[in-house]
Amino acid sequence: MNVARCSGRHARPQITSTARPDAASCRRGARVSSLPHMGSTASMPNDATAQQQAPPGLTRLMEPTPDHGEHSYVGHGRLAGKRAIVTGGDSGIGRAVAIAFAREGAQVVIAYLEEDEDARETAAWIEREGREALLVRGDLAEPAQCRSVVEAAVEGFGGIDVLVNNAAYQRTYASLEDTPDEEWERHFQTNVGAMFRLCKAALPHMQRGGSIINTASVNVDPAEADARPIRRDKGRDRQLQRRSGAAAG
Repeated sequence: MNVARCSGRHARPQITSTARPDAASCRRGARVSSLPHMGSTASMPNDATAQQQAPPGLTRLMEPTPDHGEHSYVGHGRLAGKRAIVTGGDSGIGRAVAIAFAREGAQVVIAYLEEDEDARETAAWIEREGREALLVRGDLAEPAQCRSVVEAAVEGFGGIDVLVNNAAYQRTYASLEDTPDEEWERHFQTNVGAMFRLCKAALPHMQRGGSIINTASVNVDPAEADARPIRRDKGRDRQLQRRSGAAAG
């Protein structure tokens, strides 16, 4: 089990709801928009040039850099004293969740595949809030790794209050016939198997009132020919969540 421990030693950054990125700080083609009490964000128009990285990719290579709420999200202590696991917490939705949880007062375990640079940056944002982060590197398609993530949270924080199953795997193919068998299996083990195993391992360490949050995908609904594996997986995630909730009472 590869676990790195980060403690909150950095000064808390000044976060205000009125902060606005200036024009020079926004990448070319980005648009700045504001929401009441939530600061400003930069977004790209729909016709922006497509970008491609070798998976899993790095955040710093994206144009523009994604907005994870670093300079806009304001916490209110709603998770004070809580302990959370966020899978795929190194970047994207997972990083946004991890930062928000830290600003709400939680200690956070970040489970990620191999993107050490991204994971360390997310941990740094958590540390700036005076919270502690645990980084757990490894492939959640492996059953033992799922158990290791839960063990790291229990050993490091003494328990689990929130589990966020966010990590996912997606590859696209022109047709079902083009999808390799091994890709089909990897989709299932990462998107469904890991969710099942993490829930199974975490439940004995969660008290009544704890939360398990599973992310699905818009790919569940439209019949897109090039996203069949993830459509199947995320649809099953929805079913598993309903059944797990009923079983846990």
